[in-house]
Amino acid sequence: MDQSIASTAVARERQLPALRRNLAIEGLEDLTVEEDLILPRWRIVQYSSTIEGTPGQFNNNLTGELRDHLDLVVLKIAPSRARFDDERKLACMSRDSFRSTSGRSCPDCPFAQWGPKGEPPACSRGYTIICFDPEDDSLCLVGALRTSVPAVKRYNSLLAHLKRPPFGFLTRFTPESTVGPKGKYFVLGVELKGENDPDKVQEYQAQYRALAHVCIAEVEEPAYAVLEGAELEQAELPY
Repeated sequence: MDQSIASTAVARERQLPALRRNLAIEGLEDLTVEEDLILPRWRIVQYSSTIEGTPGQFNNNLTGELRDHLDLVVLKIAPSRARFDDERKLACMSRDSFRSTSGRSCPDCPFAQWGPKGEPPACSRGYTIICFDPEDDSLCLVGALRTSVPAVKRYNSLLAHLKRPPFGFLTRFTPESTVGPKGKYFVLGVELKGENDPDKVQEYQAQYRALAHVCIAEVEEPAYAVLEGAELEQAELPY
């Protein structure tokens, strides 16, 4: 066997136990996160949303559960891109901000370029945040697009300044009310809530390493279906 193929196979086998540790359920013990599960996404209920919940709450798009805030352990922050058509339907997306799901190069795409007068790109760069939820012992996703991006950038910058991985802390996500030309809406707030126990950090690190090179599938395609029902202009689409 080619050495590089063999090394990849060994690395994959080392990853699978950490992935399967979340699936210690009779009848599901042979399933993996990478190939057999789709992960729920927490999204903020907006005033114009058609999803269940009071504006300013978080809605879980798998279970329908509602929460006022989220206390999660962030395992990985992945850059992403999304472009919507005139009807606000997803026209293109990328899970790494470098190549779209159709194989197109994002940096070279005309939709990713700023206009000559400073017009924002039609394709927005954002983040998909892979988290562990201690409350129900499961993996989940939180997304940030457009107006929620600055909060995640500040969070990223703080972690870089501290020289600490995100899973060393408990992170709180909150809905922050703001007002734009089209009215009120909510954006994502992010803050560190305290350090995790060292033993737990080792567990979270193992989960991170198992997921480090995994492409995560989601309950909803497109990934940014959180925007359904939004009445805001494209440049103001939140979270």
